[in-house]
Amino acid sequence: MERFWRTLREAVLDRLGAVTSLNDIRDRISAFLDVHYHAAPHAGLMGRAPALVYAPDQREIDHLSESRLREAMTVRQRRRVNRDTTVSLEGQVFELEHGYLAGRVVTVAFCLLDEPLAPFAEIEGQRVPLRLVDPVRNAHVKRPARRPGAAPASAPVVFDPAGALLDKAALSARSRRRRPRDLLA
Repeated sequence: MERFWRTLREAVLDRLGAVTSLNDIRDRISAFLDVHYHAAPHAGLMGRAPALVYAPDQREIDHLSESRLREAMTVRQRRRVNRDTTVSLEGQVFELEHGYLAGRVVTVAFCLLDEPLAPFAEIEGQRVPLRLVDPVRNAHVKRPARRPGAAPASAPVVFDPAGALLDKAALSARSRRRRPRDLLA
């Protein structure tokens, strides 16, 4: 706008000369705009003239549909899924039903048009809905395996530290007893 007012002042207003009425000024400004300003190329329009850029037949009408509006108003954020398969978003805690995502970073998205908030996670090209977490229920849920097809936990290894020390001491005592006999032979 500053550039426009400077150009208008330098090209028209500084060269008005004898003016008889306000209508005369208006006619001169209109002539300047039509003949020079709108026909000249502008750097701000990538070297194109405003008369060509803003002509009705030159502009493409952008048809806005509900789906395009929803996509434009969708916010995407990267979040790490907690061990209990929850994700914090906009001050609320949501949970995923897929336990194998615990600890992984996922893309969480929600549309600003949704009230109440209806977020979803985008995982491998699919949308997985998130639901508001019920803390009491979430605390008692048996978690699925983190990795699909993971082997069940094997039986615990039985280890007796005291017995291992006794076995080591007994072996050491036996080896000391053999040495003197070996020397006599």
